[in-house]
Amino acid sequence: MGHKDKSFRREMMARLRSMLSIGRSKHKDKKAHGSRGIKEHIYSWDTFHAYKRWVSTFCDWCKKNGRPTDMASCRPLARGWIQSLIDEGKSPWTIALARSALSKTYGCEGNDIMADIPLCARKSIKRSRHSVGMDARIEEGWKPFIEFCRATGLRRHEIKKLHGSDLREDSRGAYALYVKGKGGRERIAPIIGDKVAIDAVVEKCMAAGSGLVWANVPDKLDIHSYRAEYAQAIYNDAARPLDTLSKKDRYVCRRDRKGTVYDRRALEKASHALGHNRISVVADSYLWSKESVK
Repeated sequence: MGHKDKSFRREMMARLRSMLSIGRSKHKDKKAHGSRGIKEHIYSWDTFHAYKRWVSTFCDWCKKNGRPTDMASCRPLARGWIQSLIDEGKSPWTIALARSALSKTYGCEGNDIMADIPLCARKSIKRSRHSVGMDARIEEGWKPFIEFCRATGLRRHEIKKLHGSDLREDSRGAYALYVKGKGGRERIAPIIGDKVAIDAVVEKCMAAGSGLVWANVPDKLDIHSYRAEYAQAIYNDAARPLDTLSKKDRYVCRRDRKGTVYDRRALEKASHALGHNRISVVADSYLWSKESVK
């Protein structure tokens, strides 16, 4: 690694580190200052490490495809780098993350990096929407784990950190998991399903005691698809007939799902269970099998 490479790489990494704000409230910043209030901060280690990986990849590309001497001289190369990711067939979500890493580092809008990045359309997302060849082979040996995921809706990193003591029972005898999700925010994830499914989760957690519930979490299982099944079940349980709802109680999708209608209250319940703040995320990214109702 040459001296110049070290110089611009060091500068960009220092910029990212300067924005690291673990423990700071993103919600309060956004409430007080709007979207501008969160531009100068990175609120979670997961986000920081993801951005760091992409910025490092960008630096490697700049070294091979230009002669930058500092952070500023790298920026004109950003468009070419993003285009190279598109040419490699990277998914829209991957491209959006790479663009976000650069826009955060340079303190600009994503469109300032590249305005014509393809949208993250539902039809472009293949994994977690359709079965692939390896799914059946992998899932065969992990049935108890998969049923656990379908009953709890946990993210991969949440499952890895789940302890048996995170299981709670309320006054009505209903069980839930108290977990820390993105940004360290605690949420209550209701355990759902029939009696067999719920009992299996409860027994697994109780057997773990204060230790980890799952010592091994497989990397190749499509956990997001199980979260989607969980979200659909939560929504279906709470949804009211659409023809009985007022306009304000309806949520109408946009873009490639334009015209699809959901019960806003049921979306909010599913959103809270999944650990998302925006109901649009649940409608667009989880409720894939819901038929359009206009």
